[in-house]
Order: sequence, then structure tokens, then C-alpha cells
Amino acid sequence: MSNISHIKGALPIIARALGDKFGVEVKQGQRAQTDGKVIFIPPLSESDAVYQGRMFSAYELAKKLGIGYVVHESSHVRYTDFNANCELMKTPFGKHLINILEDIRIEKKMSRDFPGTADDLSQLTEVLSIDGFFEPINSDDHPAAVMTGYMMYKLRHDYLGQKPMAALLEQAEMVFNDTIPQGAAIKFEALIFEVAKCQSTADVMLLAEKIHRMIEQEAENEDDQDDNENQGDSGQSDDQSSQDNQQSNPDSSKDDQDQAGDDQSQQSPNSSGDDSDSKNTQDDGQTAVDNSDSHDNLGNSSKGKESVLRQVLNATEDDGMPGDLGDVVSGGLNAIADTSTENVMANTVVTRSQGTDQLFIQRTTTAVNALKHRMQIMLQSQARSKVIGTNFGTRLRPDRLYQSKLGGNVFAKKVKQTQVNTAVKVLIDISGSMTDTISQTDKTALVDIAKESAFALAMTLDSIQGVNVSVDIFPVKNGNWVSIERLNSFNEAVRSRSGNFSKVKADGSTPMSQCLKASFADLLRQKEPRKLLMVITDGEPDNLAATVKTIEMIKAHGVELLGLGINHNVGHMFEKHGNITNVNDLAAAMFTMMQKTLLNAA
Repeated sequence: MSNISHIKGALPIIARALGDKFGVEVKQGQRAQTDGKVIFIPPLSESDAVYQGRMFSAYELAKKLGIGYVVHESSHVRYTDFNANCELMKTPFGKHLINILEDIRIEKKMSRDFPGTADDLSQLTEVLSIDGFFEPINSDDHPAAVMTGYMMYKLRHDYLGQKPMAALLEQAEMVFNDTIPQGAAIKFEALIFEVAKCQSTADVMLLAEKIHRMIEQEAENEDDQDDNENQGDSGQSDDQSSQDNQQSNPDSSKDDQDQAGDDQSQQSPNSSGDDSDSKNTQDDGQTAVDNSDSHDNLGNSSKGKESVLRQVLNATEDDGMPGDLGDVVSGGLNAIADTSTENVMANTVVTRSQGTDQLFIQRTTTAVNALKHRMQIMLQSQARSKVIGTNFGTRLRPDRLYQSKLGGNVFAKKVKQTQVNTAVKVLIDISGSMTDTISQTDKTALVDIAKESAFALAMTLDSIQGVNVSVDIFPVKNGNWVSIERLNSFNEAVRSRSGNFSKVKADGSTPMSQCLKASFADLLRQKEPRKLLMVITDGEPDNLAATVKTIEMIKAHGVELLGLGINHNVGHMFEKHGNITNVNDLAAAMFTMMQKTLLNAA
């Protein structure tokens, strides 16, 4: 897989396989999103224009963003209790506090349960950091943005070990220390690392409340300190004013008292007194009023300015706090998504067993026996010799002579071996045209030939040691979704599901591209190193160009494809192909296709 066209179709498929590993349901959707239970992932655009201006290649963006998104959201689906709630979630700062701490908790748990995911998440943060999804913390940012941004970068770098966060953390740390009061900063940093003790979403909420209470307490201390400083400034100003007056006229206090006594004893009720003394009195009064106003304004100005920690607690969603990581990544994926119809991957319906249908089994017995005979011939001709150790014989194994005193197997014996280790997926077209008959004289419906041929092939392959087989049909009705139906799953006895094969009816169109992807997704999950995907069809797909692209994408993943046409040549789609007109032609057609495919690596 070396270019974006292969990733374009493969990302939802890889994501589904990854989800299976985590026990999480992943489906292809038009946008990257999750409902808390199912993760939806879109196919990606092939247009170079959508990747311009990025620091990473289209391949790296698709791989690191796509896989990282599935890992992160799978962590939420597995470990987050979406029903947990607390009052703090109602405040913007509180909600961001909880979301960041919960992201850290679930990613740490995910990396412990699935060790390889730690590297996936680190690569995700590399893209987010370098390609501008994560923004640096600046000195003019709101204090709440500084505090939450620092917390996210600090925990991701120091606790989760995501080293791509180093540069962002270094800048955030400087701004954090310059912005947040020292006492609160020290306590905040100590508290956020208590996330290591959190075992659940509820624990995270309790920790967030603890952090919030600490900030509230520090904010109250900050308010008290401001009040004390303001009161001290006001008292100092009054004392200073009185002291200044006394210094300018040391005897003024005594003179005022004497003058007041003289005025009271000498001045008549209708006397206006001395004009200069009256003017001086008015001036002194005006000066006192002016000083009082000045002090009040100083105090009100100080109290009216919100402290740093109060700004943190009263922050709004518009104050630039970091967005939810899942939303950030989904936004990046959606910006490069391609939601055209031909790129949609079908959903899968696993039908319940309809039991064993003996009549159906009897109808396919001849074809099964003929195909088994051909396969056995191929197995014998392809068998390799292997030397094994035994405790008796006529030829010694020099490399095992040291075991003779220990009673080891020192004699050599040559045995035949056949190593197949192959998973085979068969996909049957049951579109409406499959109701047609072979000819005017042969009234056998094409769908009957298809399902009997598929069953005969599956029964034969199921009998070969080292071969794992599953059969799907397409399309099936499943609401508005294009879907396939699984007649039998891998590692499930084909014979016990014969009733599922016999009841197949033809209907619908031929969305081969979408359904190939769904079958391929299931095939990709199997442990066998070799993988084959065979399509049985009677005609052309709805979108030939999209189907050819899908086939090329599947081949790029090392899967071998075969096409079996029923009364129809499929050579323009499948390099390895055959053609049959009835189920008894199957043995010869399959022999031709599979003698150089199934066993060429045996």
C-alpha cells in the first residue's frame, strides 16, 4: 500500500478491522463521528487539492489521523461512562477540565490493554502538533485557555509519553507560569497528575471538582488579598493627607480650636464673619471632598477588575479553551473525506442459521465430490517433503546426535506436508438478473447455479486442512444501507449452514464495489497469512470503474482475487477467472483457476 488511492478505499476497512480488535463496532459513514457506541469513518478523497498546505503527506494524514481517531474513540466507547454527570459539566471551564482529564485516563488505559495503541496515539499527536490542529499557548490568551491548554500538553507529554507535544508544552509552560499565580500554579500541577489514580469517569469528575475547589479557594484568597491592599492604600492616603496638613501648619489644630471658641463667644447671629477665614474654610472642605472621591475611585477600580483565577472560573466557550480531541481529529478527517456513492462500504448482516437442508446437500454431492477429487490431486502434486525426528529408523540426524543420551529423536524420517494456511471469502451476486435461466431449453435459474456452486466450493475448501472459508451474498435489504449477508462465518462448519444457502433468492441491483469492500474487511481480519476473495456473478456491476478501483485496492493489500462468471465472461475485471453454465462445470473451472492460486505457495 503505497499511495492515497489505496488508503482512500481501505481506511474504513482497516478501521473496521481495528474496531473488531478492540471489541468496538466501526462502520463507514459520510463523516467521522461517533454516537458513543458506533464509530463512523469516511473514505478519503483522491484529490490532491484537499491535501495542499499540509506538512504531512496524504498517506501520513490518512493513516495517522484515521487510525488515531479510531483508537481514541474506541477508548471512549470501551471505558467512558456517558451516563456519568456532575454539576461541573454545566460550566465551560468545568466541562473542559473533565473532558481533558477523561481523554488522558482512557488513552492511558487503552495503551495498557492494547500496548501498540500508545504509538498510534503518539503519531496522532504528531500530526495534530505539527500540522496546526493543536495551537500554541500565547501570553494574550485567556487565563482559562492557558490553564487548560497547559494541562493537556503537560499530561500528554509527561504522563502519556507523547513526545511530539514537547515544543507546545515548552511554550505553554512559560505562559502558564507568567499568567497563573504561583500558589495556584503549584497546586494545580500537583493535582492534575492525580488522574493516574482515576479508575472511572466518575473518578475523573471527582478529581475535576477537587481542582475546581482549589481554584475557587485560591481565587477567594486572591480577593481577600486585594481587599486588604485596597484598605491599606486608602488608610495610608488619609493619614498622609492629615500628616501633610499638620506639617504645613504645625499650630493649626490649636489655632482652629481657639478660633472656634472666639467665634462662638463674639460673633452675633447676623454676623457673616471674616471673608478670608470663610474662604479658607471652604477651600479646606473642598479639598477633603476631592481626596475622598479619589480614594473611592481607587478602591472601586481595583474591585471592578476580575482577578486571574476569577477569569478562569467565569470563562465562556468563546475564551479559546482547547476543543475536544475527538472533534479536532474528526474535523481533520472530514476535511479530506470523499462521500461519493461508489466509495461507500456496505454493511454486513450476519443471518442466523437456518439449519441443515439435506435435499440441497444431495443436489450438490456430485459437484462436491468432483471438486474434492481435483483438489486432492493438486494437494498431492504440490506436497513438499519435510524431514522430522523420530526415535527409530535407519538414517541418523547428525544435528540431533547430542540428544542420544537423553533419549531424543535422533533418526530422520521424510514426510509429505502441505502448507495451505489460507482464508477464502466467496461473494455471490444475487441481483435481480440472477433470476434469468441458462437458456430457453435449460430453465435452471442462474441464482440456483450460483448458490449450489458456492456451497460445493465452500464444502470442498472446508474439508482441506489449513483452509478457512466464509460465504457472503449481495445485495440484501437493510433499510437504506447497501448491505451483504453472511451465509456462514469463518471457522464455522459449512454443512451446518446449508439451509442458509438453499433459501437464497435473487433481487436488487449489483453494487459490487461497496460489497467487495465489506467482504474484504472481514477477510482482512483473519489470521491466515494467505487470503483469497472470489466473486461469483452473472453480469456487470452498477459502477464498473469503481469496482475496478476497489479490486486494485484489494490486490494492493496482498489479497488474491478470482472471478467466476455464470454464463458471463468476467475477464475484464479479474485477472484469474473462469466461466460455468451449470454446477457440474465447477470442478473444471475451479481447477483451472486454483491450481496456480490456492496451492502455488504450498
